[in-house]
Amino acid sequence: MILKRFNTTFSDIYVNSPATGVATSGISYSDEPVYVFTNNTSAATTAALAVSNNVYFSIYVKPFSNGQLTVTNISFKAARGGASTARGYVLRSSLDNFASDIATADLATQRPTFTDVSIDLGSDFIGLDDGVEFRIYCYTPSSGQSVDFDDITITGESTIISTNNGISSYKELVESVEAGKECTYYWRKAPSVTVTQGIWFDMSMSPGMPVPQYYAATPMQATPMSFSGDKGIVHGYAPTKYLKSITTLGTQANPYPMNMILCDYLMFYPFIDEGTTDPQVLDNTNSLTRYTDGEGVRIMLVTQGARAGSPYVTVSYTNQDGVSGRTTVSHRMNNEIFNGGIATSNRAIADSGNPFLALQQGDTGVRSVESVTLATADVGLFAIVLVKPIAQTQILAVSAPYEKDFLVGNNQVPEIKNDAYLNWVVCPNGIFNASVTQGDLKVIWN
Repeated sequence: MILKRFNTTFSDIYVNSPATGVATSGISYSDEPVYVFTNNTSAATTAALAVSNNVYFSIYVKPFSNGQLTVTNISFKAARGGASTARGYVLRSSLDNFASDIATADLATQRPTFTDVSIDLGSDFIGLDDGVEFRIYCYTPSSGQSVDFDDITITGESTIISTNNGISSYKELVESVEAGKECTYYWRKAPSVTVTQGIWFDMSMSPGMPVPQYYAATPMQATPMSFSGDKGIVHGYAPTKYLKSITTLGTQANPYPMNMILCDYLMFYPFIDEGTTDPQVLDNTNSLTRYTDGEGVRIMLVTQGARAGSPYVTVSYTNQDGVSGRTTVSHRMNNEIFNGGIATSNRAIADSGNPFLALQQGDTGVRSVESVTLATADVGLFAIVLVKPIAQTQILAVSAPYEKDFLVGNNQVPEIKNDAYLNWVVCPNGIFNASVTQGDLKVIWN
């Protein structure tokens, strides 16, 4: 078995109405960004009222597939956003349907001085088969006042029971290598467009090796992707294989450091029209052929034709449990004019920035997309693409290659499904134009 230690990040935080929270910077903290939770209702002036009126944000964690979850501690830094008191928090969990307090306290410090909070959890949080939601309720003397958080961390472990003859120890890895069950595969890509700093970009649409693809298929119809049909990065023909390591290298200094996510591209819905605000219903005659339960599958919107403005967009989908009618968070699209850009990524504007759409609270995956709706009409086209993120790495600088070994560094080797279509989404930290990005994947099996 493999033990994986984890911490949450701000991408795991969901904010529930009637309160609003904003991740912000530039407010004289030495450690930014912080999470500013603003109480926009007078109904949460005490701890009891914050709970009864559901003024909270929540963090959800779950075990790996075929595993169990143990959560041992929650820690964070917190401060009053101003001088008035009392301001504080209440921590509850879904294990008892949020019926009792795990911890609660008034905050004694005011920004920029944080109070360190560390909460040890009991035996109820050991060996959980399902995920757990933690809610942090916040209260202030009146509306418009805030409680500020930083370094929110959940500590624990998820135990994975290895199945399908997986690589679950260093001994098994060495045995696979000694038996010749290892191969290295190379890739090389160079975008033919000028990618703007801070915009995530889909490298599958770039020339190089593997050959590009352009999501060219019947408009708005679900189209599965595979190595046998669409190519992608070569990863071998073993029925079950695992990613041991990735090496990446760049040739121009401008775009680095650059974050990179290796994805299994599962299915896409091409040529979504941005010229209407009517809900556009998609054709799901076809369905996922890998990760068919939708667990861990994410949605990204890839530009196929330039837009003029920055409309908001929401997507209706069926989640990992087969529940339809779920709705993503409303995201703002960027107005970049190059094809291949992730339409909802732009770290310079609010409500945008990530490559994947934020799902409805509690959801952990997507089986299919039902419809898409724009708040305002625009010009342009985009594809909705369902992907399973496999691994994350980076290029730090042009001066040296970067290698990431997953068993040594992560204590876990990601599985690559048979016939997977692999490619990259990347986020350059400078202008990215015709810069050759290359590297290799080292794959093992047993």
